[in-house]
Amino acid sequence: MRSNKLVGIILIIGLIAVTVFLFWQRQQPKKFGAVKVLIKQLSENDLQLQKITVESTYPARSFSNDQLTKYYQAKVLDKNDKVLYLTQVPKQYLISRFTYPGYEVNDLITKPNSEISLYLPIYPNSEKLVVTDENENTIMSVSLENL
Repeated sequence: MRSNKLVGIILIIGLIAVTVFLFWQRQQPKKFGAVKVLIKQLSENDLQLQKITVESTYPARSFSNDQLTKYYQAKVLDKNDKVLYLTQVPKQYLISRFTYPGYEVNDLITKPNSEISLYLPIYPNSEKLVVTDENENTIMSVSLENL
């Protein structure tokens, strides 16, 4: 009788441990493999998705630099909009115009059709990729559900 209780307790503890392990495993990114997102930057805040693929490579590490003034933030979110991964991406080919005495232009020129490649970690519970500008304005949102 006592050994039956002990076996039951061990089975329950084992089931709980397996459930916790599987839940924890689901929250972790895959160690090898990345979602490659190719984006074309048409102008400073006009992005166009070119292609999404899953590649056999390592994802890029998260990057942040307080010195950047012109950048995008790429966020991988789950279904509850919880941030799973966040990185900063400098805006591509932003060139200050030359200044001449008496004539100064502060506008930036963007080389058209610049490409941005993102290598994002693969999370089993990732829902979408959201790209914002440095002011947190959403520039683009892409579903990651079917990857």
